[in-house]
Amino acid sequence: MRWAIDLCILILLVLVIGCSEDSTTGPEDDGNYTLEDTQTIGLGGGIIEAEDFSLTIPAGAFDGDQHLELYASTEDQPFGEDGVSRTFMIDGLPDEYHEPLDMSIIYEGLLSDLSFIAIGDESYATDSGEMTIGYLMCTATDSIGALHCVLPEREYEEGISTGLIMASPQSGTNAFRARAISRQDTIKTDHFRVVYPKYGSEYSWAKKLGTFLEEAYSEYLDLNFDLDGYEWPCFVIVRDLGEDRDGSFRLSRQFGWRGYLEFNRTLANDESLPFPQTRLAAGHELFHLVQSLYDPRWPWTQAKSKAVHFWLDEATATQIEEKFTDDQSFIPGPFRGNEMAPFDGLQPRDSWSGIQKLKHGYGMSVLIDYFLETYAEDMRRMIYVKLKENGTPLFDPNTTYPVESIIEATSQPDEWLLDFFVEYVSGNLYDVEKYVFMSDMTDVHIAGEGITSAATWTSSDLSAHLYSIIPETESIESITFSTNWPVPDEIGIALFKDRTGLSFELLSYGYGQQVLNGVSAILDDGSNLAVLVVNTRAVSPYTGSSDLILNLDVVAEEDPEDPEVIGFRSFDFKIRVVGHWRHVLGDITNEYESDLEEEPWGAVNVISGEMTDETTFEGSFESEGATGEVMAIFNADLDTVRTLNLEMNWSGSGGRELFHSFAAKEIPRSDDLPDWSWFRVDSAKVCNYLDDVQYTSIIPANDETKTLTGYHCTDGGSYSSLIFFQFHKEQN
Repeated sequence: MRWAIDLCILILLVLVIGCSEDSTTGPEDDGNYTLEDTQTIGLGGGIIEAEDFSLTIPAGAFDGDQHLELYASTEDQPFGEDGVSRTFMIDGLPDEYHEPLDMSIIYEGLLSDLSFIAIGDESYATDSGEMTIGYLMCTATDSIGALHCVLPEREYEEGISTGLIMASPQSGTNAFRARAISRQDTIKTDHFRVVYPKYGSEYSWAKKLGTFLEEAYSEYLDLNFDLDGYEWPCFVIVRDLGEDRDGSFRLSRQFGWRGYLEFNRTLANDESLPFPQTRLAAGHELFHLVQSLYDPRWPWTQAKSKAVHFWLDEATATQIEEKFTDDQSFIPGPFRGNEMAPFDGLQPRDSWSGIQKLKHGYGMSVLIDYFLETYAEDMRRMIYVKLKENGTPLFDPNTTYPVESIIEATSQPDEWLLDFFVEYVSGNLYDVEKYVFMSDMTDVHIAGEGITSAATWTSSDLSAHLYSIIPETESIESITFSTNWPVPDEIGIALFKDRTGLSFELLSYGYGQQVLNGVSAILDDGSNLAVLVVNTRAVSPYTGSSDLILNLDVVAEEDPEDPEVIGFRSFDFKIRVVGHWRHVLGDITNEYESDLEEEPWGAVNVISGEMTDETTFEGSFESEGATGEVMAIFNADLDTVRTLNLEMNWSGSGGRELFHSFAAKEIPRSDDLPDWSWFRVDSAKVCNYLDDVQYTSIIPANDETKTLTGYHCTDGGSYSSLIFFQFHKEQN
């Protein structure tokens, strides 16, 4: 066995460092407890007791003298009003004893329904990654005002020495707590025993909890997980776990390192029937039990020390919640708020707290989801098969086996890590909004041609970082993106277009360097660039880091020569004046004033034409019964229309006719655009630039004629008089 080779080294190592990591305090430091009795008990057995408590140690239980201390508290009240005694704390029991211990607690008041002695000890809780107190029920019998229960002997596997036990990483204390509780009930299913408080609305909820747990059990069997390593049924304790906790899995020191589940009774308050959050919690926490069956460490090591793969356990348990919802677009709740976790790297740092590693695992659930989509559904199980093969029963000081197990179950990170981040940043995994990624981007401003370097990023193995590239010049032909990394092929680079209000748009990605051509054209809509840099270096222990600098080699566009304007090839116009009108309808004649606003007729948007000489433009059109001609004469610089004459005629059914013409002069150029020249005059002075305006409409069937008899020009607000000519340039 791999662990046996280095066993002596491991024992020495942990004896040196293990105790220094144990910073727990004894019960005498807990102000809620007072000392009731102390006894030194050896091979002959003995008793430690108070007026309402006793713990009897039979002869032969201990291998030698043990100093025991008994404390009691009226303030520490696990199970709240369901408690019917003080809470007791016993400190000093050895890790191993060979005979059952008999406990007796005198209860207060009357018992109802089922009663137990709740046994609490410190162990690692999966919902926090920290040592906390968990409670498992000891079946109790009532005898003349006292509850009695038997704590089973605690012996390790044959061949496991005390030295190995001491060498295993340990946190917390061997002290355990005990309190008599009543008003409980049990729901029994094929594989679970749910103990819950029997009042209020808990019954229907607890029954549902049992159903959800059986559903999860069947699901994990269908996923080919081996569940035979656990001695079913599993005990499930329902109690008040405080705020923001749904449940946890843990192992009890006092019951032979037996694993059990805890759920917060506040889940019963969920009014969204049929308890969707409870269903998610059942699947999540039961998967922690499944994980423990693949944990390479011994059970007491699991109970006493934080797993190196703790983050991986949370990632997979969070992702597997999708199996326990009918929501087709489900995203795990714990993932939200931890979306940036994958950017920090796969393996958390040793210096991180349990809560930090817990949140890292929540965020890494998106990577597990990617693996299942990319490889196969069985990838989840294979990771744990490899985990069990790669770990050791005691512990592994180099902490590499979680990452190694992922690599063995998938492939080398340079085959999937860059692709994962590209899919993630593109919004294709767990539907993360772009603003979340932008919260941790590094800005890089491009002032002009040459090398621009981003701020140094301390890059951890198997991590990633985003940069926002902000051009401060409009003339960029190309940018070459590279880094100072000594092994360029370990660094993946992905380029995105970053458009305001829209998702990142992938442009290209690959390893070593990326070249983006036509940058100005790509960003001509005001967009920026986003650059994703991914470090795929996979060197044990996968927590190394080095300084990385992103370099941008910017090539500017060459200034194009201004094209020579040699004339114009089409024409558009609009004129607007206040007309004096004579309207004849049969024998009735009216005189009035009304606006005249004219532009090309029919389906014609512009009037096509050509330069007949260096300063003369002639054009014509014919469309839908309408015809027209225009002639414009310019000055030599083509920036003034010296004269312009336009005529338009239209003939329709029934002899209807329409005629319009005008003549203008000395219209100056107002705007010189890349493809157009605009000539414009507006307001009252328009009349100074018009020589003639004519308009006649004839409708024979109505004996109706409308004729423009004169006109004048005005400022007129939105109907201000106007001459506007637009000529499309002809350039060489």
